Amino acid sequence: MDPARQYHNTSSCGAALRKAELLICGSSAALPTKTNSTTSQVLSVQGTPYLIDAGESVQERLRECGVRFQRIPAVFISHLHGDHVLGLPGLIGTMNLLGRTKKLDIYGPKELRTFLDVIHKCTGTFLKFPIEVHELKIPKGTREMVYQDHLLEVSTFQVKHRIETYGYRFDARPEKRKLLKDAIAEHNLSVVQIKQLIAGKQVMTEAGLQLKPEDCCKPEVRPWSYVFAADTRPCNAVAHAAEGASLLYHEATFLESERDLALKTYHSTAAEAGSIAAQAGVNRLLLGHLSTRYASPQMLVEEAATTFSGDIQVASRGNLFALQA
Repeated sequence: MDPARQYHNTSSCGAALRKAELLICGSSAALPTKTNSTTSQVLSVQGTPYLIDAGESVQERLRECGVRFQRIPAVFISHLHGDHVLGLPGLIGTMNLLGRTKKLDIYGPKELRTFLDVIHKCTGTFLKFPIEVHELKIPKGTREMVYQDHLLEVSTFQVKHRIETYGYRFDARPEKRKLLKDAIAEHNLSVVQIKQLIAGKQVMTEAGLQLKPEDCCKPEVRPWSYVFAADTRPCNAVAHAAEGASLLYHEATFLESERDLALKTYHSTAAEAGSIAAQAGVNRLLLGHLSTRYASPQMLVEEAATTFSGDIQVASRGNLFALQA
């Protein structure tokens, strides 16, 4: 099945989002168009939606796809350029009007708190629910864990753009080992021994047999991982953070024919995005932050394929990408 699917209506999209999937709400570079919005994504894991960037019209896109944004526990903002953050105040305001009471965690660069505070003050917005803004202070060349819950671990790292900008790596929490039913009777396992095996520990049976977890448990499912690299020049920080990732989203604003412009604006070409994916050894590459100057995104795919031999697709508004190891 094609890993990228276009949603057609609310019900079909909502059903799909119950799985671990990435919804593209927008992937246009700087300017929204009739068919694409500015950067925003939803990473949905077992029905919990996590928002990545919040370009203009993000709440409209969420409504179109049936995403229950009151369930969003955390928002991850890459940087404060308008095409990545201007939709956030409106979304927060709507959450407030609809009676949200649950805390919302928001992660992003310095001055993100000031940005929100000024807008709320100038618009007379008085929030009835708590928001906690976590301003990132991650040194260049490092990656740090910033968020975790029972579904996800999220780490962040600085990329190379005109202003302070962060990328994010999302790692699924590994599921508990599942015991083979026949193993309980075969080895007369106690409740304590079962818990130890599920926890990854060895046990000794009454018969003196040393059992390893792999002797009695189903093979562990390797968790998926997703790396989001927003506006950036190609850099080692992205390649290192994306090592072995299931899916890498990397901006590809330009073709090599406009490489001078990519250098000037601190963006990447499709070929450069492919090189980073190859360096990281990822399974799949997702190209985004698409310039409106190109008639077809297939041009970007073809160029990225000159430097990356894996699966390459384009992030377009409304696409769903399944996440698997």
